[in-house]
This record gives sequence, C-alpha cells and structure tokens, in this order.
Amino acid sequence: MALRLQPDITALNEVIVFKRNYLKKVKDRISDLSQKISLLDRQDQDLTERSAPPHSSLPEFQQLKATLDDHLEQAVNLEDSIALHTTLLPSPAQLLPVEILSYILFLCMEDMLFPEWGNLSFPPLVFGRVCSWFRAVALSTPLVWSSVSIHILPGRRWKDQFDSFLERSGSCPLRLELIWHPKRGDHETNMVYTILNQLMPSLSSRWQKLQLFVPDHTLSIILGNPLPTLEYLSLGSENDDPIPYLGSPGFAPTLRTLSFSTVHLRPLLWQMPWSQLTELNSKSQLSGSGVLRIFAQCRLLERCRLRVGRYNPHAFDPDPHHLVVMPRLQSLVFVIGNNEDCFGLFQRVVLPALTEMEFRSATMRAAGMAGQLFFHGESVWPKQHLVSLIERSGCTLERLALVGVLVHEMELRDTVKWLPSLTSLEYFIGGDMVPDDLKEILLKRQLGELR
Repeated sequence: MALRLQPDITALNEVIVFKRNYLKKVKDRISDLSQKISLLDRQDQDLTERSAPPHSSLPEFQQLKATLDDHLEQAVNLEDSIALHTTLLPSPAQLLPVEILSYILFLCMEDMLFPEWGNLSFPPLVFGRVCSWFRAVALSTPLVWSSVSIHILPGRRWKDQFDSFLERSGSCPLRLELIWHPKRGDHETNMVYTILNQLMPSLSSRWQKLQLFVPDHTLSIILGNPLPTLEYLSLGSENDDPIPYLGSPGFAPTLRTLSFSTVHLRPLLWQMPWSQLTELNSKSQLSGSGVLRIFAQCRLLERCRLRVGRYNPHAFDPDPHHLVVMPRLQSLVFVIGNNEDCFGLFQRVVLPALTEMEFRSATMRAAGMAGQLFFHGESVWPKQHLVSLIERSGCTLERLALVGVLVHEMELRDTVKWLPSLTSLEYFIGGDMVPDDLKEILLKRQLGELR
C-alpha cells in the first residue's frame, strides 16, 4: 500500500502565518470601524434630542457600515481558510519518518516468533487502531507481516490467510508455523496436499524460520527443495520418517537452530547438518550415550536443551577415557526423570565455555497437604560429577537452576561451597527453596564482596 505524499510543510506554514497576520490586520480595522460607528451612534442620540438630522442618514455613515460589513465577511473567510490549511498540516506522528515508525512497530514484534494474526494483541492490529496514518504505515511494512502461525482447518480460511501472508510480506524472508493434524478419511486432505504442492516449492529460497506440526508427507513437500536461507527449524511430526537430504552438503547451509518438538521423534535417526548447529532442543528422550553421540557431531553448539534418560557408559564408546569437547557450549539444560541418573555422562565431556546449567524434572508429582509438599522419587543430585566437570573443563559456571529436582539442603550448600564462581542459584519445588543465607552469599559474590 502506497503512503500518501506529505504536503510541503514549510510552504503550508508560511501560508497559514501570512493569513493569520492578515486576519489580525482585518480585525484591527474592524475594531476601528466599530468604534467610529459607535461614536456616531452616541452623537445621533444627542442630535435627536435637539431635533437635528442624525448621522446615520449621512453618506459617510453608510460608507462606514458597508466597509465594516465587508471586513466582517473577509474575517470569516480568512478564518475558514486558516482552519482548512491547518487541517492539511501533518500530526506529530506524521512528522516522524515512515522508517522510524516501521522500526518501532518491528521492535514490538521481536519476541513474537510465529504470531497469530487473528489475535487482538497482534501488534500491527493494535498499531493500526491508533489512527489512519498508523494503519497505513502498518500495512506498508512488509517485515511485520513476514511471520505467521497458520492452523489448517476445514474450509478455505487458512488458504486466504496464507495468500495474505505472501502478499503482505513482499520479498522479506519468511517465518511460518504450520499446524495440520488431518483426521483419517478427511475429504479435504487431498485438496490441502495439492495446494501445498503448488505453493511450497517456489518458497523454499525464502524460508528463514519454520515450525512444522504436520504429517510426514507434508514435511517432504515443505523441505523437499534446498533451503539456502533457513536458520531455524522445529519439527513436530507425530511419526518418525526422517528426510535424508536435509544433511546433504549445501542443502541448508545457514541452519543454526534445530528443535525436535514432540516426544515421538528420534533425533539420532535424522541426517542433519549437525556440525553447523549452534542451538539444539529435543523433547524426545535421549539416552546418556545418545547425548554423547549428538555432542560428538555438534561441536559448535552454544545452547542446548535435551530430555535425557539413563547413561550407560558402555553404549557409546568402548574407550572409557574418550572425551567429547564442546568448546562453545555456554548454556546446558537437561530435563530428567525421577531416578534417571544421567550424570555419569559428565565424565565424558569437556565444556570450557559453560556459564549456566539447568536441571528440570520431567515427571515431578506433588500433592499439597496442610501446606506440605510430598515428592515421589529419590534425590539423584550428583554434586561430585558436576564439580568434576567444572574442574576438568576449567569453565566459570555462574548460574545453576534446579526445577523439580529433589536435592537435600546439605548437598545444595556443598554445591555452592565447591563452585566459587556461582553467583545465581535457583531451586524450585512448589516454590523458591533456596535458603536465605545462601542468597546472601550469592549476592555478595555478584557484588564482588566475596572472592
């Protein structure tokens, strides 16, 4: 949508100033004429008492009245003209360059990876309700329309939304979350496949971020051509039919973030460009040895969040002294089940860049009774493995978070004691469980009061 041209503000202001100055002169002249006519009216009253002819019958008086009427009409016309010209002046918002307004709108969407356009809080909709000018800016900013979440449901509404997505996004890189869970025997399934087969091949060069909760065959349609600009891929298929060519050299050269977003997928079956990834997430459980196999292929990882099961030291490599070095890994999150001791794998890794770790329970169950929480399962917190990892890696661990993982207070205190670089500790089981004195110690470390 083309934005209307802004008027010449300088010339418009000059016209308005000129007319206001001229109006002032006209009003001054009206004031003078009114005073003269008022004076003649008072003199008429005196003449009437002396039975003399009134001034109002004289030509001079009639001329003054005619001149006053002309000036009054001129003043009204000037006021109308000034009001009209003033409406042509842009509002303060319109004085901002379109690029700045567009950038402000874009910043409102930075945290929205795949927004739902129908949501009333969708920033372009909120922005467009401010005024017609803001609406024009929103509609003419392709970048804010380049990301969307589309749920394929019966009917054509999803297709209309997809068409709007392509039209409004212009030539911008595209970010799409596509959700489709067709029911067996759905008569629209073939139609959807036909539409996707027509649309997707021509868009493969524009995909920047994809989050796909779709059948395997749909994955093949969307990911069936080289993806030169794809940076983020999240897979949520309910089956496990890996696409072999995703790992082909040059097929997805810019892919950096990969997520397996359902428990049904098995990451190790997928041929991916593992060696170029910087972030990996998996809701599908990996054994401890499976984690090591992943790590061995992902040496550039910086952030990692994995669902981890037990560790079998003999399932990965017969050499117990083999170490996997992850030189860039800064953040590591393990989601673990009760009594699933995965910590033995720490003996096999070196993480020199690690600054934060988080452990979350995958199966925590709690019941409240008289304000008391009861947890099922035993503590599996292995302080010695963690301390050994830190010492071997030579890293500076600053943040440790434990969510739903049962740890005895003494173990918690020992962990803080043996990790002098630790400045942030979070321990949640139905609430904040970090003792106050430990919080004080960590705060002093943050402030540099403890060395």
